[in-house]
Amino acid sequence: VLPSPPTAIPGDASLTGRLVLDGRLYSMGADRALRDRGLSVERLLTSPLSHESWIWTDAGLYLHSQGRLHAVDGVDVAASDRAALGPSGALFAVSAAGVRRFAPRRDVRVEGPADASLLVTPRDFVILAEGSPEVEASVDGQPLEVLTDPLRVSVNPGELGDGSYVLDLRVSYDDGTLPVEERRSFEVVTNATWSEDVQPLYQGYCASCHGPEGPANTRLDAPSHWQDIYELILTNVVEGRMPLGRPPLSQREVALIEAWRVAGYPE
Repeated sequence: VLPSPPTAIPGDASLTGRLVLDGRLYSMGADRALRDRGLSVERLLTSPLSHESWIWTDAGLYLHSQGRLHAVDGVDVAASDRAALGPSGALFAVSAAGVRRFAPRRDVRVEGPADASLLVTPRDFVILAEGSPEVEASVDGQPLEVLTDPLRVSVNPGELGDGSYVLDLRVSYDDGTLPVEERRSFEVVTNATWSEDVQPLYQGYCASCHGPEGPANTRLDAPSHWQDIYELILTNVVEGRMPLGRPPLSQREVALIEAWRVAGYPE
C-alpha cells in the first residue's frame, strides 16, 4: 500500500517504475519493494524505450542513468510543465533560445560484422560518430588499438585463435552526454582441412552433381578442383545459387570453406 497517491508513475525499459510521492523520488522493481532514492522532485519524465529519467529538482534539471545524476544546463527549470519526451528518451524543453532537444546520448553507429558472426579473415568495425569522441575497445577484456581515417577497430582472427569472443566498444564525449556502449559477440574459425571439414560438405551437397557419376561438367571431388575455381564456388554458395535445388549452406559451413582456403587448402 502506497503511503500517499503518487503524482507520477512512469516506467522504463528495465521494467522499473519510478514514483513521486509527497515530492520524493521512489523506485519499485519486480519485487514490488518501494525504495526511497533520496531526492526531492518537482517533476519526472521517463520513456518506455529508455533506461534514463529526466528529473526536475529545486536545484535544476538532471539526467538519471545507472544510479548517477548528470546535470543538464541551459533549461528553464520553472518551465518544467512545458517539457516532453520523444519515444527514444530525448527531452524537448524550453531554454533561453526557445524549444531545444536534449538527447541523453550522441548518435553513434557501428558498422561491421553483425552480432554472433563467424570471422575467418581480419574484419573492421567502423565507428560512425560526430566530432572527436574518446573510443575504448577491448576483446574479452584485452585492450584493442583504435585506428583512424576512418575511426575503427580491426579484429584479426589469426591472432585470436578459434573460439568465441566478445568485442566491447565505448564511445564517450566531454559535453555531458552519456557514453554509448556497443557489444558484438563473434566466433573465430581458422582451422579447416579437406578431409575433416570440406570433403563432408562436398559429399553432402555437391557429389550428386559434381562427383564422378554426376551430370555436371565441373568436378569437385578433389581439393585441386576446388582450388582452381575457389572464388566462383564461394560466390555461388554465398549467394545461394549452389547447391542447386537445395537449402543454402549455413554461415558456419561457408566459414569452413573460407578457413580452408586461408589455411592454404590443407588435406
